[in-house]
Formats: sequence, structure tokens, C-alpha cells
Amino acid sequence: MSPDLPLSTRAAGARKAFTSKASNAMKHGAFSSIDLLPWESAEDFAALRRGLFEKYNPDGPLQEDCMSSIASLMWRKRRVQKKRELDVAAELDRAENSILWKHPLPLCDDQMELIKQDFQMSNGEVEKPSIRVSEEYDQLFSFSCSLYREGAPSTLRIKIRFLPAEFVEHLNKTCPEENYDTSSQWVAAVKKEVDTVLLPLVRKRYPAPVSDRIYEVASKVMNEERLFSDLAAEERIERNVDQLLGRFFKLQMADELAAHKKNTSARTIEDHSAPESRGTLTNIGR
Repeated sequence: MSPDLPLSTRAAGARKAFTSKASNAMKHGAFSSIDLLPWESAEDFAALRRGLFEKYNPDGPLQEDCMSSIASLMWRKRRVQKKRELDVAAELDRAENSILWKHPLPLCDDQMELIKQDFQMSNGEVEKPSIRVSEEYDQLFSFSCSLYREGAPSTLRIKIRFLPAEFVEHLNKTCPEENYDTSSQWVAAVKKEVDTVLLPLVRKRYPAPVSDRIYEVASKVMNEERLFSDLAAEERIERNVDQLLGRFFKLQMADELAAHKKNTSARTIEDHSAPESRGTLTNIGR
């Protein structure tokens, strides 16, 4: 999604994309129960299967079952490759987050609890962000950490007003005060919007710098043992695919041979019956 779009538009788009993708994956129960994980694309799997059927044109239940098994194996090979990519991405993301970003404090019930949390942070009992991301991120982070349920609505209005204009507009649009029965509900909604939508969006504007720790994490995930293990899994799948292809071609040959024998038998019967017919006609003529 383009960073030039308004913040509220990008946030709404992110929510819509996540919701549609999750519901799309769960709609295809037949695929999910057999070959697909909930987050995998049923359309991609169907396209793979359709491509194989169009390429090899299986005829009959045995050939179709063989080709369906090949599609499942090829999908599992893709899953092995995708899992390797996800593992590396997840480890790199954890490394980046541990360097740059920490989650804000949970929503406190009252000011005394908030003061206690601040005291723990100052004594190192709770980790602070170790590297500055940006001024706007720091503002949002501090704003989130300053909220507590029993805060006065007037105080929250003032705090929101001191945020950058785009954040003020976003919060007024997504969490208007009049939508909530109590001030504590409003505070909780504002904090959730900041922590789950605004802070992640701001982080995306400032990619984490490449650090030695990232290379260290990558080397642990992409080690020789892991790579050979994944390679062995892929080779096992490829051997099974080769065996199924061999079986498929044997089935085709067997069907063609059976059809040839049937045609040959039919011609033989016709050839044997033809002289008898001629002989009968000759006798009648005499």
C-alpha cells in the first residue's frame, strides 16, 4: 500500500485485506481439510491442479487420482520452501524488533498504577525502546504509555490535541468520544487503536537498519543442517512425484493397450464373419 495515501485509508485497507484473506481461506473447506492450511490460497492450489490436468489430460478415476496426488505433493514442496522463507523472515523480524521497538505498557487502571509502571521502567525492570525510531513514533509511544482507565476525558482530549495532525484526525475519525458510554471505554479504544494500528504503520515508514545481529540471526536460521534437511524433504517429494508420474504413464499405456486389443478383437470378428456371409449368399444363388 502506498505510503502517500492518508493514514486512515491505509489502516482501513490493512484491516480489509486481513479480513478478506482469512475468510477466503476458510470458505474452501474441502481443500482446507485435505491439503491447505487456513492461510493458504485455495485458488492457487486449484490453479496448480487444473494446470496438471490440462497438461496430462487424465482419463478415468485411476489416472485422475494419480494426478491429484501429484498436485498435493507439489503443493507440499512449495510449503517446505515457503516455511523456510517464513522462518527466516520471522527471526529477522524478532531481531529488528528487539533492537528498535518495544510494545507500550498495558493499559493501567489508575494513575497510581501508571506511576508504579513508570518507576519500574526507570529502574530497568521494564525494557525501554533502545534506539529512537522517529519523533512521531516517540510521541505516539509516550502518549500510549500515559493512558489509564480512570483518566479524565478532558485530559485525554488535550493529550490527543497535542499529537501530530494526522494522528489527531485518525483518532477523531476511528474513535470518536460520543461513540462510547464511559470514558474508560473510550480510553481503552484509543489505546488499542494506537498500539495495533498507528504504531505499526509508523514503524513501516522507518525500516530497521541492517545490524550485525540480523546477520547473526540469519546465519542461525539458514545453517547447513537446516538447508540440508529442507533439501532432503524436497528430494523425497520429488521422488514420490517421479513414481506417480511413472504410474500415470503406465496407466495410460495399459488403457491404450486395452483399447487396441478391443479394436483388434472387433476387427477379427468382422473378418471371420464376412466369408460365412459370402458363402451363404453363394449357396442361395445356386
